[in-house]
Amino acid sequence: GPIAYRVNLMSAWFAALAALMTYLITYLIVTEFPAKSRLERVVQPVVAMTAALTFAFSITHWRQAVIAEVYALNAFLCGLILAIMLYWRRCQPRPRARSERSERIEKRGLLYLVALLFGLGFGNHQTIILFSVAAAYLVLVTTPRILRQAVPLLLILACFGLGVSVYALIPLRAAAHPPINWGHATTLRQFTWLVSREGYKYAPKGHAVRALWNDALGRPPLNDAPETSDGLPPA
Repeated sequence: GPIAYRVNLMSAWFAALAALMTYLITYLIVTEFPAKSRLERVVQPVVAMTAALTFAFSITHWRQAVIAEVYALNAFLCGLILAIMLYWRRCQPRPRARSERSERIEKRGLLYLVALLFGLGFGNHQTIILFSVAAAYLVLVTTPRILRQAVPLLLILACFGLGVSVYALIPLRAAAHPPINWGHATTLRQFTWLVSREGYKYAPKGHAVRALWNDALGRPPLNDAPETSDGLPPA
C-alpha cells in the first residue's frame, strides 16, 4: 500500500504491542511472590489481561493507534523498558546454579539493553527521558554499588549514545529535500532547533489540562485554544 497507509498501520502495530507490554508488566508484578493457592494462580493472568484490555481500549491510546504519530511507539518503548526493568529486578542474586560472574554479566546486559532503548526512544520522542529518572532510581535502590563501577556506567552511556545516533539520519534525509522537511535540519543551528524542540516554545500552556478536567466533569469541550506559530527557523 501507499506510505501513508503503512505508517498508520505501524502505529496500530506498536499500539497493540504496548497493550501486550501492559499485560507483561502487570503479570510480572502480580506474580512477584509465589501464588498461595490454585485460585490465585488462575486469577493472576486474568488480572493482567484485564489491565491490558483496559489500556488497549482507553480513548487516548485508541486514538493514537489509528494515526501516523509518535505516541504508540513511545508507549511501546516505555512498556518494554519497564518490563525489562521488572524482570531485571527479579533476576537479582537468587539461584547458585550459575556462577557469580555469569549472573552479573546477564544483569548488566539487561541494563545495557534498557540504555539502548532509551536512546532509540529519545530519537522518537524526547519526553521518554523523564522515564529514565524512575529507571535510574530502581537501579540505584537495587544495586547501589554500580555507582562505584566505572566500566558499567561507561557502557550504559555508550549504549544510550548508540541509540541516540538515530538523529544522524535527520540531516542526511533533510539534505535530500524530502516533501516534508520539518525544520530543514541541514545546518547545526537548524538541527539544534529541531532536537531541542525550540519550535514548541510558543505552544499554549495549560489548555490540555483544562480540557482533561472539563472532560472528567462532563463539561463541553474547550474551543478557545489560541492560535500558535510554527516557530520554524529561517531556511
